[in-house]
Amino acid sequence: MSNNIRLAEQVGGVDVILSSDMHEITREPVLIGNKTLVAEVGQDGQVIGELNLTVDNGQMTNWKWTLHHIDDRIKPDAEIAKIVADVRQAVPDRPAVHAARQSFNGTRLTRPLDTVVGRTTVALHRMNFANQEPAA
Repeated sequence: MSNNIRLAEQVGGVDVILSSDMHEITREPVLIGNKTLVAEVGQDGQVIGELNLTVDNGQMTNWKWTLHHIDDRIKPDAEIAKIVADVRQAVPDRPAVHAARQSFNGTRLTRPLDTVVGRTTVALHRMNFANQEPAA
């Protein structure tokens, strides 16, 4: 988010910066210098940001932001659900051990991806260094 704000401050002519998977959610877009909207919609499909813009003579004149939280209250679209089911049928949840192959180097899996290989009694966070206690 800070890099997007810095970009909006330093580069002219940008009306909107939208991003995702940065682990932040902006409930409302941040307006930089009355010119650029910056919004972040979190990670892993937690929310979907809907931005409706009014553009007049090539200039953004108005905007409306709606943040949609993704949960079980949202009913699947039948057509999309069928497409997903068809794709999943072609790729079983637990493929045969040697059926899956890494695309870039040809390595084969030796066991299913969901195989437990270890346990920890402390929370592991990707932002922690090995020489520090995990952040709360």
